[in-house]
Amino acid sequence: MAHILVIDDEREFRTMLGRALSSMGHTVQMAQNGEEALALLGKEQVGLILLDMNMEGDSRRGIAVFTEIKARNPGVPVVFITGYGEVKLAVDVMKLGAQDFLEKPVELSSLREIIQSLTGGSPAPSGSVEFGGIRSSSVALVEVVQVLEAMARSDAHLLITGESGTGKEVAAEFIHARSNRRTKPFLKMNCAAIPQNLLESEVFGVEKGAFTGASVTKPGRFEAADGGTLLLDEIGEMDITLQAKLLRVIQEKEFERVGSHKARKSDVRIIATTNVVMARAIEEGTFREDLYYRLNVFEVVMPSLRERADDIIPLAERFLAEFSPGIPPKISPELAGILVAYPWPGNIRELRNAMERGSIMARGGTLEPAHMPLTVREAGNGAQTSAPVPGKGALQSLEKSTILETLEANGGNRTHTARALGISRRALQYKLKKWNIE
Repeated sequence: MAHILVIDDEREFRTMLGRALSSMGHTVQMAQNGEEALALLGKEQVGLILLDMNMEGDSRRGIAVFTEIKARNPGVPVVFITGYGEVKLAVDVMKLGAQDFLEKPVELSSLREIIQSLTGGSPAPSGSVEFGGIRSSSVALVEVVQVLEAMARSDAHLLITGESGTGKEVAAEFIHARSNRRTKPFLKMNCAAIPQNLLESEVFGVEKGAFTGASVTKPGRFEAADGGTLLLDEIGEMDITLQAKLLRVIQEKEFERVGSHKARKSDVRIIATTNVVMARAIEEGTFREDLYYRLNVFEVVMPSLRERADDIIPLAERFLAEFSPGIPPKISPELAGILVAYPWPGNIRELRNAMERGSIMARGGTLEPAHMPLTVREAGNGAQTSAPVPGKGALQSLEKSTILETLEANGGNRTHTARALGISRRALQYKLKKWNIE
């Protein structure tokens, strides 16, 4: 394992990054500015430095610290941590001797990959985790759970992204249950289910007479969740004006009820979830970039069920047990093959619904393909009766050429390439490794 120095002036980010690195087994030291870092380097030998480029809001400070480090400790690899819009500058600085850079929000798999390449430490996660009612050995899930455990020990706000039905709410509950706020309320609010004209009063509360129909004073979710955690589900659907007020709560820790000018203190941790592609929403002006970065310190992307193929049958069996009052039906070998091969666009939620239907149709005994919804059955039939398609080798060749062209168009940046292809960076890394492309 590596000895790593983290240099960042934001205490919250520095602490969370340190915890994530410690959870990987590394020895971590932290400094909030160049002076502290240089003093530590005078006494300690470190194997890697993670340096914030935008120290105290000025990228020149990060570069100055880098220059001083390289003058005194030329052999220590330095990786810059950059914010949005600093990528070109980071690439330029690499020409001066930096080994690599990471974009905020930091993705744990990218961090692990860089540490592995520069120090030989931090191999891919192994073992199993208990999550969502099953024990899973899926690398994709084990990696995410490591991040969730690190985040649980922090009090930072958080954004969890991922496709619909991947378990974002379960992840939020997982964090709250392991946090210092676990004895306080955990409240959920679906931003897409409440009309936007009523959402503000639901979130912040409303004073009597503030608008037609406001006949009584009503506290909002921030007051009800005081000391605890507020889950804002589908935050990507929140009106841009309300986003500005939410940003104020995060920055100033206070809010006002609708119809009131009295500032009220807020002690609430926000966990937000969305299946919206946030980079696109920011470009289109439907989501505030500053709010995104306040919420998204670490990249938490729930893996799709397609990335957790080994978990499909254990999850299906768990749902069958939940829906069957007596002995749950057994999954036939034929159906097991169909379940694993099916793409599950609705993810865990779709699998759960299919098992609920199956438990009713099978009435005990054995669960067969005939007991499944039409979409799942047709996918199983299609695998056997569909017209001839290009061979596996031809498809893989087409996939490889498409990925390599996109990688080249994005200047070798794997995060941007994955985003352009509409896949996770983890999936891109897997494919490149399979083709022995470094």
